[in-house]
Amino acid sequence: MSYKISYTKRFQKHYKKLTQTEKKQIVSKVEMLSINPLHPSLRTKRIQGRVCVLITGGLQLIKRALIAITLILMISTATGCGSKIDYSLPDNPIEFNTSTFANPFNEADEYSAIEYKGREYIPFGTLKGSLGKDDIGECLGYLVQEGQKLESVRLFTLADDPEANYLVEIDTEGEMSQPSFYRAADTVGKEIDVPSFIDSLDYDYWR
Repeated sequence: MSYKISYTKRFQKHYKKLTQTEKKQIVSKVEMLSINPLHPSLRTKRIQGRVCVLITGGLQLIKRALIAITLILMISTATGCGSKIDYSLPDNPIEFNTSTFANPFNEADEYSAIEYKGREYIPFGTLKGSLGKDDIGECLGYLVQEGQKLESVRLFTLADDPEANYLVEIDTEGEMSQPSFYRAADTVGKEIDVPSFIDSLDYDYWR
């Protein structure tokens, strides 16, 4: 039996800060989890009956803040993108090279950042509910991380966001199928609308 995995906000928050190599290693573990949650190499434990598994020591590859954090993955039907969204790349896609953004209010607080039209965007939240074709604007391009072109990881504008205060990142190959949202760093402290389908991950910078 195969399971679908949804990810806690804690998991998604710290996953974004890992390198591409570390992400691939985690994906491998998650794929194993979806096939056999009780595989010995995962060192899983049951909690609250049969719906949860607690991964304690099986992901030693996770560094920085994740080292001390227990990841809880809920075995359930994951919410995600509607099948009618057009994921096609434009004729001249933008290559979004990642950089590091340091929180000016806390130098120890760093984020993976991308740039679009002279503005820096950093992680803000994840998907709440589902995302339909009417929510998505245009596909802008794809992510480039550590020199590696990740053409399946694409960046889109949002349909009802004319000032492009948010961008959404979608992995079109579905390895980590939950879309994630960036917000322009220059909007910190400003009262701007948060779309109903975005669930804030409560990063320090946005508090």
